[in-house]
Amino acid sequence: MNKKRQKASNKRQRPQPVELNGHFGKFHVLREGAGRYELRIDAEGRWYHEGIEIAREDIRKFFSRHLARRDDGEYYIQIGEDEAPVIVEDAPFLVVRVERNTHGGLTLLLSDGSTEPLAPETIMFKDSNVPYCMVRTNMEARFSRPAYYQLAEYICYDAEADRYCLCVNGEKFDLRVS
Repeated sequence: MNKKRQKASNKRQRPQPVELNGHFGKFHVLREGAGRYELRIDAEGRWYHEGIEIAREDIRKFFSRHLARRDDGEYYIQIGEDEAPVIVEDAPFLVVRVERNTHGGLTLLLSDGSTEPLAPETIMFKDSNVPYCMVRTNMEARFSRPAYYQLAEYICYDAEADRYCLCVNGEKFDLRVS
């Protein structure tokens, strides 16, 4: 068989993009007849596939880098034109460390090994006084207990306003509660 004919034959055999719950793609898990599957991030930031924890760090980091969020709050992995839904139990990221950076602000180390500056205006306390913040523009990150203690070093009391604030780089930011 010549190369052109073989190439054309291979194209016909490749799966076509399909829709699954509003997600489009050619991931093997989205192929017709593949059945339901589950990608999940638990409350501690651990990734699972079909109930089995993903042990390989490179795969977890790859998925984290390609994680996106829709306006309705639904999470999914986007790789090229392909996407697959992800169930997130709490927040997709965990803040594991808080450090002061060279500019006087705070830098967060996230559960996927990435770092990014803290946007202090996004700090919010939820259930049981656990702090959360926004990372990567529109995704939540929950502070681990050690990171919460590191963040607490920057919480101050504003006597004039009779409230606690996050004091970073000479500015005071309200601590919101939901």
